Amino acid sequence: VVEQRHKPRHVGYLDARRCSNKQERFVNFIPHDRRYPNFRVERESCPSDFLDNPDRAIAMIVCAELVEQGAQNLDAELPLATLKDVVGESGDLTAETNMLLLQNGISTEPFSQEVLDSLPVSDGSWVIPESERARRRDFRDECVMTIDPATAKDLDDALHVKRTAKGGFEVGVHIADVSFFVRKGSALDEDAKARATSTYLVQMMLPMLPHLLSETLCSLNPKVERLAFSVTWRFDKNGDLTANSVWFGRSIIRSKCRLAYETAQAIIDAHASHQTFQDFPQVSTPAEGTSKEQVRQAVLDLHFLARRLRQNRIKAGSVAINQCKFGFKLDNEGLP
Repeated sequence: VVEQRHKPRHVGYLDARRCSNKQERFVNFIPHDRRYPNFRVERESCPSDFLDNPDRAIAMIVCAELVEQGAQNLDAELPLATLKDVVGESGDLTAETNMLLLQNGISTEPFSQEVLDSLPVSDGSWVIPESERARRRDFRDECVMTIDPATAKDLDDALHVKRTAKGGFEVGVHIADVSFFVRKGSALDEDAKARATSTYLVQMMLPMLPHLLSETLCSLNPKVERLAFSVTWRFDKNGDLTANSVWFGRSIIRSKCRLAYETAQAIIDAHASHQTFQDFPQVSTPAEGTSKEQVRQAVLDLHFLARRLRQNRIKAGSVAINQCKFGFKLDNEGLP
């Protein structure tokens, strides 16, 4: 480890059963992750009701942090830790969720005012400067679309496909250009570095960037212009990549349609059954100037190319690893 940015925190339980003896200076901390040994924490740092009621203590999730190595007594039986916080009662959904986040070093802190003040814009009414338009490739007239979970709020990637004059295909993949808004060394940059990534749980999402960026200016929402990084490929009519046809660069896009995975799959399934899918949800209604047929054909073209590329990969010796994925439906209480 070149530089450790975070002190690891541990979640677990306090075993206060020996605390009736007030001569005991320390209380045992039992980590939830049993790969770690028990720790000891100062008795005086523990909540008094924990000491008086050991059964309550063992039912509560707490957070502790190991003290610096130089402060450790190397002759002690257990390493010394400092009690940092009471997370909540074992079995409570919020407490158990926070335990998992703490255990994995994932920040739940709100964005500080300093971070929010370092945003280069203050609201979603921002427009692309002319200087950026002049130096970027323009994909606004292409049938660009996003395909994401139906509940997604941050749409950070999009794609387009179009037929070429020789009967082949041009495919473009577009990723939101976050770097335009995050200046190197700014409070926003340092905060994003510390958070590292957006974290997705079954019932919630913790963004790496403030909502103004993650859900608005850097989300490739339909019918609005957005800055992106793009790559395009050209394929012949058989779905084989054309030599020297790849382009990378900064771009401007305007998504024409927002599709959910289920809608895209329904288009493919209908075509396989020799039917034409027309039942677009309201949220997936294409932008003015783009027809449902254009969107439908784009999905089918992408599916054709995906199948062709997959066949080529398998033919070349690719190993296919198919894993089952678990999904959960939650009730109004957030419980499965």
